[in-house]
Amino acid sequence: MKKIVCFAALFVVVSTLTIFTGCSEEARVDGYEISCEYRDGVLSLKETATFSCPADGVTEAVFNLYPLAFTSDESGCTLSDDEKGKVDVNKISLFDKPADHVVDNTHITVLLDRSYKKGETIEIGFNIDLTLPKCDERFSVNENTVNFGNFYPILAKYEDGKFTACDHHPFGDPFYSGVADYKVAVKVPSIYTVAAGVTASSLDNDDEMTTYFYNAKNLRDFSFVLSDKYEVKSEKWGNKSINYYFYEDEQPDETFKVIVDALEFFSKKFGDYPYESYSVAKTRFSAGGMEYPLLSYLSDRLDKEQYLYALVHETAHQWWYSAVGNDQINESYLDESLAEYSTYLFFDERPELNISGDGLIKSAINAANVCENSVLKADDSFVPKVKAPLSYFKTEYVYVNMVYNKGLVMMKAAENAVGKKRMISMLSKYYSRYLFKEADTDDFLSAMGDAAPIITSFLEGKKRVYL
Repeated sequence: MKKIVCFAALFVVVSTLTIFTGCSEEARVDGYEISCEYRDGVLSLKETATFSCPADGVTEAVFNLYPLAFTSDESGCTLSDDEKGKVDVNKISLFDKPADHVVDNTHITVLLDRSYKKGETIEIGFNIDLTLPKCDERFSVNENTVNFGNFYPILAKYEDGKFTACDHHPFGDPFYSGVADYKVAVKVPSIYTVAAGVTASSLDNDDEMTTYFYNAKNLRDFSFVLSDKYEVKSEKWGNKSINYYFYEDEQPDETFKVIVDALEFFSKKFGDYPYESYSVAKTRFSAGGMEYPLLSYLSDRLDKEQYLYALVHETAHQWWYSAVGNDQINESYLDESLAEYSTYLFFDERPELNISGDGLIKSAINAANVCENSVLKADDSFVPKVKAPLSYFKTEYVYVNMVYNKGLVMMKAAENAVGKKRMISMLSKYYSRYLFKEADTDDFLSAMGDAAPIITSFLEGKKRVYL
């Protein structure tokens, strides 16, 4: 996800959205089939998730359901009772038969009917009504848009002999999921335009309501946005469809050009963009932006430079998060620091956009140094490390400065040591190796070769922010 941080008169914009490797046991998700209908602030959702049992002796399955955070104060938002969301679990089934389940925090544990063996197919169905919170978050309804980010039950990762639920966190992106195939039907009032990353395979329109049908493979997540204000600019980039959904953009052609330029730039640097389409959707959003596979949110509260920076940063996440996945709760730097560095590379070669690459590095150094000094002054036991669980960073200010600003400096320090050409080459090989998989720190350091010791010193907090 993308945050806007103003510090010492300098703005820094940062972001926080197959087959698995990374551990020996995995719950391979064959697919999600989702049918949902939105009316007057409520989404009625039916879903079937099919997956293979990851190990012998499995008796339950855990699904993350992030809208549960907005039913209480756990979301980190200050919401009145009238603004909070609501989750009504109407039915959960196992092979079409009612299944016992437990709802806890932001996840649902489904109790299976017996002990399953590794490789057996499990099919779990959900029938849920979701009342959206009235706010400016990933999942919310507001004056300009309706945001459907992280809106459906998604299978938790299976590691170390158990499903690992993702508890909600007030900042960062508390998500971790593998890729799967999706079949989704979205029915909405016809006044709305649906902004989704996947191109609709067909439409069914009866004047009052329109249903959009989507099919996609190897997605880590599925998201969409609704608005009755959208204008749409669409063009082909080679054989891929590029879409920009916007309102109140005085220069949409310029914005669209940067979208395509960023896709071309990162494809040349790291490896081909692996999907058939990509969309950017302007939306009312509390942060600067949010990444999802094939789709990026951009906040309508940004100025021009912030907007372009957010656009490039979120597009970089199509490589670092969407294509190469990671545990965003415990190793958030693996997508955020890499996205920041990728964004720096882009602007460093695009001086005409008036965002200086050198300026971005200097801003990151200054902000991270001040953060380290101020936090250490208050707590001399603090270790200023880039790699840590979200819970380690006591405030969003510390999180942003360690993972984004110091993470950018870390990548630049590695580049200074091995050279830009070699740095990009190593990242390209890393991308190729873990495309549609999940990587962890050991995987990343292995790919970074002789730059690994420098990166490790930043990850562990042994390196202060000096270049």
